Amino acid sequence: MSNVSSDNSGIHVSRINRLLAAFEDRGIDTLLVTSPSNRRYLSGFTGSSANLLIAGERRLLITDGRYPTQAAAEAADYELVIHSGPLLDQVAASALDIGAARMGFDPGLTTVADFEALSKLLEPECELVGVSGLVEELRLLKDEAEMEALRRAIAIGDAAMEVAEKSVRPGVREIEVAIAIEREFRLAGASGPSFPVIVASGRNAAMPHHSPTGKEIEAGDSVVIDMGAKLDGYCSDMTRTFCVGGPTPMFEKIYGIVLEAQQAAIDGVRDGMSAKDCDGLARDVISEAGYGDKFGHGTGHGVGLDIHESPRVSFASNDVLQAGMVHSVEPGIYLPQWGGVRIEDLVLVTEDGSETLSQYPK
Repeated sequence: MSNVSSDNSGIHVSRINRLLAAFEDRGIDTLLVTSPSNRRYLSGFTGSSANLLIAGERRLLITDGRYPTQAAAEAADYELVIHSGPLLDQVAASALDIGAARMGFDPGLTTVADFEALSKLLEPECELVGVSGLVEELRLLKDEAEMEALRRAIAIGDAAMEVAEKSVRPGVREIEVAIAIEREFRLAGASGPSFPVIVASGRNAAMPHHSPTGKEIEAGDSVVIDMGAKLDGYCSDMTRTFCVGGPTPMFEKIYGIVLEAQQAAIDGVRDGMSAKDCDGLARDVISEAGYGDKFGHGTGHGVGLDIHESPRVSFASNDVLQAGMVHSVEPGIYLPQWGGVRIEDLVLVTEDGSETLSQYPK
């Protein structure tokens, strides 16, 4: 198969070649890709329904009759297969047609029923082999095209946070602030938020994942705003906390601790350090200030095509940070009878430290 070029043909060919290099170690000759994020990463296809089959020089995109024009435009490197019957029947037929003998699949993304059905369709010519996280391992390190997409999504988030801060005033409802943020995303060209926007005021700010309500914001409230835009498939993620009417003594105290904790973790990021140690840099500051039991989540998570992906930056993580990874740094303190503070930025791990990607003041 020739490498037919689309605008991003070279990018996808490079990713596929890196993927193929891992086949021998995993004991497979073909890979079935079902995850929407993974198939977009490897092909560029953005439709809602498709499977990829990748085997050496053969690359098949199997989809239905809604998508032939879109698939041909977005995934020109792939042979297009349109199925009219059951998808699994076509996957099996295509796998046997290209000579698959050991086909990898992700057991974390495949139901038992689908595994059993596909196994019967492939027997005895082809064996299914579980290979968890094969594509996700490639996605850990962001390439140049991914960083460009991430930076543009982050810039939209920075602009939207300015709109949000101006919206935070007494009498405005949490949901109104969330709507203003989402409107800004759309006007800037984003497909929408990368996750449901969080606007949490007063005691609601003590809930890290509070959904905005009709509660009116009041003077003296701490207001946690956690949001991100999705652009060209890539996510941004940022949190800022404001105090309505100017900082109160309590807000200044808690905010100062969280900011110190976040900066300690950002300053300490290094290529090759454990994600657990990075988490500890922030956690130690908060614990030493007496609020260790009020910081109940991890310090960060990877961001890319998915809003939560590896690496996991937490006290329970076994991940190791590497140059080229993008992850959040987002410590917080949550006090049920008062409210909460969280500050979050995305950072790029570099060979000599890190680069903070979010730019909105904090």
